[in-house]
Amino acid sequence: MKNKKITKADIITFVLLLLSLLLIINHRIEKKTIKEYKTVEDLYSLPEPIQEQYDDVIYRKFGIYKSEIHLKNTYRIQGRVVGTAKYLPISATGALSPIDIGMVWGEFAKDEILEQIKFKSTYGRFLLFSFKNNNFKNEHPDYDYYISNNHLIPSNKKIAKALKYIKKGDFIELEGYLVDANTNFWQITHYWESSTKRNDTGDGACEVIYVTSIKWLKEE
Repeated sequence: MKNKKITKADIITFVLLLLSLLLIINHRIEKKTIKEYKTVEDLYSLPEPIQEQYDDVIYRKFGIYKSEIHLKNTYRIQGRVVGTAKYLPISATGALSPIDIGMVWGEFAKDEILEQIKFKSTYGRFLLFSFKNNNFKNEHPDYDYYISNNHLIPSNKKIAKALKYIKKGDFIELEGYLVDANTNFWQITHYWESSTKRNDTGDGACEVIYVTSIKWLKEE
Protein backbone atom coordinates (compact mmCIF):
# COMPACT_ATOMS: atom_id res chain seq x y z
CA MET A 1 0.00 0.00 0.00
CA LYS A 2 1.40 3.34 -1.04
CA ASN A 3 1.64 6.18 1.48
CA LYS A 4 -0.60 9.11 0.69
CA LYS A 5 1.35 12.18 -0.32
CA ILE A 6 0.73 15.41 1.57
CA THR A 7 -0.58 17.98 -0.88
CA LYS A 8 -0.61 21.75 -0.78
CA ALA A 9 -4.35 21.59 -0.13
CA ASP A 10 -3.71 19.44 2.96
CA ILE A 11 -1.14 21.92 4.26
CA ILE A 12 -3.46 24.90 3.67
CA THR A 13 -6.33 23.10 5.43
CA PHE A 14 -4.08 22.27 8.40
CA VAL A 15 -2.83 25.87 8.65
CA LEU A 16 -6.38 27.25 8.51
CA LEU A 17 -7.55 24.85 11.22
CA LEU A 18 -4.55 25.79 13.38
CA LEU A 19 -5.22 29.51 12.92
CA SER A 20 -8.89 29.01 13.79
CA LEU A 21 -7.92 27.15 16.96
CA LEU A 22 -5.45 29.88 17.95
CA LEU A 23 -8.09 32.56 17.38
CA ILE A 24 -10.57 30.71 19.59
CA ILE A 25 -7.97 30.28 22.34
CA ASN A 26 -6.93 33.94 22.09
CA HIS A 27 -10.57 35.06 22.23
CA ARG A 28 -11.19 33.06 25.41
CA ILE A 29 -8.01 34.33 27.07
CA GLU A 30 -8.79 37.94 26.14
CA LYS A 31 -12.35 37.59 27.44
CA LYS A 32 -11.08 36.38 30.82
CA THR A 33 -8.48 39.15 31.13
CA ILE A 34 -10.63 41.99 29.77
CA LYS A 35 -13.89 41.38 31.65
CA GLU A 36 -13.93 42.75 35.20
CA TYR A 37 -16.58 41.77 37.75
CA LYS A 38 -18.28 43.50 40.66
CA THR A 39 -20.43 41.88 43.33
CA VAL A 40 -23.78 43.45 44.28
CA GLU A 41 -26.40 42.44 46.83
CA ASP A 42 -29.34 42.14 44.41
CA LEU A 43 -29.31 42.37 40.60
CA TYR A 44 -33.02 43.17 40.53
CA SER A 45 -32.99 46.21 42.81
CA LEU A 46 -30.14 48.19 41.27
CA PRO A 47 -30.25 51.93 42.01
CA GLU A 48 -31.11 54.58 39.45
CA PRO A 49 -28.23 56.16 37.52
CA ILE A 50 -26.13 58.71 39.40
CA GLN A 51 -24.86 61.91 37.82
CA GLU A 52 -23.20 65.09 39.05
CA GLN A 53 -22.35 68.29 37.24
CA TYR A 54 -18.91 68.47 35.69
CA ASP A 55 -17.20 70.72 33.19
CA ASP A 56 -14.18 69.85 31.11
CA VAL A 57 -13.21 69.46 27.48
CA ILE A 58 -10.95 66.79 26.00
CA TYR A 59 -9.77 66.16 22.46
CA ARG A 60 -9.58 62.70 20.94
CA LYS A 61 -8.87 61.22 17.55
CA PHE A 62 -10.86 58.20 16.33
CA GLY A 63 -9.32 57.00 13.08
CA ILE A 64 -9.58 59.85 10.59
CA TYR A 65 -12.04 61.74 12.78
CA LYS A 66 -11.11 64.40 15.33
CA SER A 67 -13.48 65.01 18.20
CA GLU A 68 -13.95 67.73 20.79
CA ILE A 69 -15.69 66.11 23.75
CA HIS A 70 -17.38 68.21 26.42
CA LEU A 71 -17.63 66.27 29.70
CA LYS A 72 -20.69 67.79 31.33
CA ASN A 73 -21.73 65.23 33.98
CA THR A 74 -20.05 62.40 35.83
CA TYR A 75 -22.22 59.33 35.36
CA ARG A 76 -22.72 55.82 36.68
CA ILE A 77 -25.38 53.40 35.50
CA GLN A 78 -26.03 49.85 36.67
CA GLY A 79 -28.56 47.71 34.88
CA ARG A 80 -29.52 44.87 32.58
CA VAL A 81 -28.78 44.97 28.87
CA VAL A 82 -31.91 44.58 26.72
CA GLY A 83 -30.43 45.32 23.30
CA THR A 84 -27.17 45.97 21.46
CA ALA A 85 -26.17 47.34 18.06
CA LYS A 86 -22.58 47.51 16.83
CA TYR A 87 -21.13 49.87 14.21
CA LEU A 88 -18.14 49.98 11.90
CA PRO A 89 -15.86 53.08 11.96
CA ILE A 90 -17.01 54.25 8.52
CA SER A 91 -18.86 57.32 9.79
CA ALA A 92 -18.23 59.94 12.45
CA THR A 93 -20.66 58.31 14.89
CA GLY A 94 -19.42 54.80 14.11
CA ALA A 95 -15.80 55.78 14.72
CA LEU A 96 -16.67 57.68 17.89
CA SER A 97 -19.13 55.16 19.35
CA PRO A 98 -18.81 51.54 18.13
CA ILE A 99 -21.78 50.23 20.13
CA ASP A 100 -25.21 51.21 21.44
CA ILE A 101 -26.76 49.36 24.35
CA GLY A 102 -30.28 49.51 25.72
CA MET A 103 -30.46 49.19 29.49
CA VAL A 104 -33.11 48.86 32.21
CA TRP A 105 -32.74 48.93 35.99
CA GLY A 106 -34.69 48.46 39.19
CA GLU A 107 -37.77 46.26 38.94
CA PHE A 108 -37.64 46.55 35.16
CA ALA A 109 -34.66 44.18 35.19
CA LYS A 110 -36.92 41.37 36.44
CA ASP A 111 -37.89 38.60 34.03
CA GLU A 112 -41.61 39.00 34.68
CA ILE A 113 -41.43 42.65 33.61
CA LEU A 114 -39.20 42.10 30.59
CA GLU A 115 -41.49 39.32 29.37
CA GLN A 116 -44.09 42.02 28.73
CA ILE A 117 -41.81 44.30 26.68
CA LYS A 118 -40.35 43.76 23.23
CA PHE A 119 -37.07 45.61 22.61
CA LYS A 120 -35.29 46.24 19.33
CA SER A 121 -32.00 48.09 18.86
CA THR A 122 -32.02 49.64 15.39
CA TYR A 123 -29.12 50.68 13.20
CA GLY A 124 -30.56 54.17 13.15
CA ARG A 125 -29.17 54.27 16.73
CA PHE A 126 -32.57 54.04 18.40
CA LEU A 127 -33.94 51.61 20.99
CA LEU A 128 -37.51 50.74 20.08
CA PHE A 129 -39.85 49.01 22.49
CA SER A 130 -43.48 47.95 22.57
CA PHE A 131 -45.73 46.34 25.19
CA LYS A 132 -47.32 42.93 24.83
CA ASN A 133 -49.89 43.75 27.51
CA ASN A 134 -52.11 46.73 26.67
CA ASN A 135 -52.56 47.51 30.37
CA PHE A 136 -48.83 47.69 31.04
CA LYS A 137 -48.60 51.49 30.61
CA ASN A 138 -51.43 52.02 33.08
CA GLU A 139 -49.84 49.66 35.58
CA HIS A 140 -46.37 51.25 35.13
CA PRO A 141 -46.93 54.91 34.14
CA ASP A 142 -43.28 55.77 34.83
CA TYR A 143 -41.92 53.04 32.52
CA ASP A 144 -39.86 55.46 30.42
CA TYR A 145 -37.79 56.41 33.49
CA TYR A 146 -36.33 52.88 33.73
CA ILE A 147 -35.35 52.44 30.07
CA SER A 148 -32.39 54.09 28.36
CA ASN A 149 -30.51 53.87 25.09
CA ASN A 150 -26.79 54.58 25.42
CA HIS A 151 -24.20 55.53 22.80
CA LEU A 152 -20.87 54.36 24.24
CA ILE A 153 -17.55 56.10 23.55
CA PRO A 154 -14.53 54.10 24.80
CA SER A 155 -11.92 56.13 26.69
CA ASN A 156 -9.07 53.75 25.79
CA LYS A 157 -8.24 50.55 23.90
CA LYS A 158 -8.97 48.27 26.87
CA ILE A 159 -12.47 49.72 27.24
CA ALA A 160 -13.01 49.43 23.48
CA LYS A 161 -12.18 45.71 23.67
CA ALA A 162 -14.40 45.19 26.71
CA LEU A 163 -17.39 46.80 24.99
CA LYS A 164 -17.28 44.07 22.34
CA TYR A 165 -18.24 41.47 24.96
CA ILE A 166 -21.46 43.16 26.08
CA LYS A 167 -24.46 41.06 25.15
CA LYS A 168 -28.19 41.06 25.76
CA GLY A 169 -29.04 39.79 29.25
CA ASP A 170 -25.80 40.96 30.87
CA PHE A 171 -25.91 42.96 34.10
CA ILE A 172 -23.26 45.66 33.87
CA GLU A 173 -22.01 48.85 35.46
CA LEU A 174 -20.75 51.73 33.33
CA GLU A 175 -18.89 54.71 34.74
CA GLY A 176 -17.72 57.80 32.93
CA TYR A 177 -19.25 61.04 31.71
CA LEU A 178 -22.30 62.27 29.86
CA VAL A 179 -20.88 64.24 26.97
CA ASP A 180 -21.54 66.43 23.97
CA ALA A 181 -19.22 65.67 21.07
CA ASN A 182 -18.28 67.61 17.94
CA THR A 183 -16.61 65.24 15.52
CA ASN A 184 -15.21 66.37 12.20
CA PHE A 185 -13.30 65.34 9.09
CA TRP A 186 -12.39 67.96 6.51
CA GLN A 187 -15.33 70.39 6.38
CA ILE A 188 -17.95 67.99 7.76
CA THR A 189 -18.83 68.19 11.46
CA HIS A 190 -21.22 65.94 13.34
CA TYR A 191 -22.77 67.29 16.56
CA TRP A 192 -23.90 64.82 19.23
CA GLU A 193 -25.57 65.95 22.46
CA SER A 194 -26.28 63.67 25.39
CA SER A 195 -29.52 63.65 27.30
CA THR A 196 -29.16 64.40 31.02
CA LYS A 197 -32.68 63.26 31.95
CA ARG A 198 -34.05 59.79 32.58
CA ASN A 199 -37.66 60.33 31.56
CA ASP A 200 -37.28 61.90 28.10
CA THR A 201 -38.12 59.97 24.94
CA GLY A 202 -37.62 60.22 21.18
CA ASP A 203 -34.83 61.85 19.21
CA GLY A 204 -32.24 63.40 21.53
CA ALA A 205 -33.23 61.26 24.54
CA CYS A 206 -30.23 58.92 24.34
CA GLU A 207 -27.31 59.13 26.75
CA VAL A 208 -23.91 59.64 25.11
CA ILE A 209 -21.42 58.15 27.58
CA TYR A 210 -17.65 58.52 27.55
CA VAL A 211 -16.89 55.22 29.27
CA THR A 212 -13.94 55.05 31.68
CA SER A 213 -14.94 51.83 33.46
CA ILE A 214 -17.08 48.78 32.70
CA LYS A 215 -17.82 45.91 35.06
CA TRP A 216 -20.05 42.87 34.82
CA LEU A 217 -22.27 42.52 37.89
CA LYS A 218 -22.98 39.35 39.84
CA GLU A 219 -24.82 38.68 43.08
CA GLU A 220 -23.06 37.92 46.35
